[in-house]
Amino acid sequence: MRFFVLLFVLGCVLAGVAGRPQVVFDGQELAESFGQTQAHLFAAADTVSNTAEFDILQSGCGTSPNGYDNPVLTDCGYPDGRIWDDARGVGKFNDYGRWVGPGLGFPGRWYSVALEGCPRQNTMPNEFLLRNSRIVPGPKFSSYCGESPHGYTNPVLTDWGHPTDRKWLDLQVSGRRNDYGRWVGPGLGFPFEWYSVALEGCRSQNTAPGEFILDQGRVVKGPTFSGFCVHG
Repeated sequence: MRFFVLLFVLGCVLAGVAGRPQVVFDGQELAESFGQTQAHLFAAADTVSNTAEFDILQSGCGTSPNGYDNPVLTDCGYPDGRIWDDARGVGKFNDYGRWVGPGLGFPGRWYSVALEGCPRQNTMPNEFLLRNSRIVPGPKFSSYCGESPHGYTNPVLTDWGHPTDRKWLDLQVSGRRNDYGRWVGPGLGFPFEWYSVALEGCRSQNTAPGEFILDQGRVVKGPTFSGFCVHG
């Protein structure tokens, strides 16, 4: 009797197993399934990346509220602190400020402004600051667009020097502060830094070490001064 009961129970179990859906582990099918899932995930990641980039461009490097597109602006900067403002006080919000860096020889971040009409898209550290969502001149501000206070742009000036003690000066006593002084170097065969001046009307953008020196915040003639534009 027990033998027939065991046979009946065993038959029910086998019937139940046979009635359940069978899982077939096919290596190829699993690989294809995983590949499709992986492709879907990568596609989703691309979509997120493209969307993030689109948002950054639209809210940052797009067109100013006045319809101005800065032709030299390629660095949108970090997402925080990006604004169009009227940094020059001309009534148009065409100056684009944002956090940038590290770069241009500076190891950290700084607030940089791409000013309308300027040939460069970046200002140096502390030329401009972000205060209460407005762009304001910083402690190192010297001029807009690298122009002197009199609107002069030195055609040979390409080296704006180190950020400290950059000044527009009237060393030639012309009544115009069109002589641009700054710390430069090492370079031009000199293994140290020195105070150099790009003099208005001269073919060279640098004076030699010792021609001009910084004395208590004032730029004066130095011990090696021999004349203006002696280097061309």
